[in-house]
Amino acid sequence: MIITNFPAMKKMDLLTAAFLFYSISIYAQPDTSVRNFPDRYKLDLPQEWNKAKLIEAIAEILPKTFNEYIDSTKQFCMDCRAGLTVMLVIDKPLIKPTETSYHFRAALGLFDSTGKGLIELLLVSPSEVHPIKVRADYMKEPLPLTSNDVIRNVTTDRDGNIVRVVNIPLSPPPIINNIPEYRRIYPSLNDLMNIAEQRLYEIRKIVSKIK
Repeated sequence: MIITNFPAMKKMDLLTAAFLFYSISIYAQPDTSVRNFPDRYKLDLPQEWNKAKLIEAIAEILPKTFNEYIDSTKQFCMDCRAGLTVMLVIDKPLIKPTETSYHFRAALGLFDSTGKGLIELLLVSPSEVHPIKVRADYMKEPLPLTSNDVIRNVTTDRDGNIVRVVNIPLSPPPIINNIPEYRRIYPSLNDLMNIAEQRLYEIRKIVSKIK
């Protein structure tokens, strides 16, 4: 668990505004139709994190990690405007063509009402190594020949008795190559969020011991 100040972080690198892994500096304009709670903090999380168990874990962690700005009495809201906003920040993963692993960075960031980053909780360090999944693809077995796929060659003797029947394929079946073709399965955004989610639960176990 690492908490750092935001000058070391790209300002407003918002996952919710950059689902294609780009770092974009975007902050929504105020919406007068949205409820305004300046004394609360907003959890602005991706839809995939809209789970009661996960939100409960975040609400338990923040007063013990962002205690300079959030205490145990401070309430949060979701569909609202608040004095503070908590967002999930994920940087584009670094994948080298010659390697079978990747690196990425994920954090929970705290922003004020102007979009200025105040503090962050590092979930996944960019120095961590994550293996790239590899799948072995094999050539499919050919389907068995049917009567429509062959020419029946019948050989008879002088008396008209059948001596031999040979089924000649109209086209030869493909040769099966049992050597697999290996293909890399690169991480999706959901894969990165799942890793970050797991780290949150691990951090929750640690901070639960803090009095």
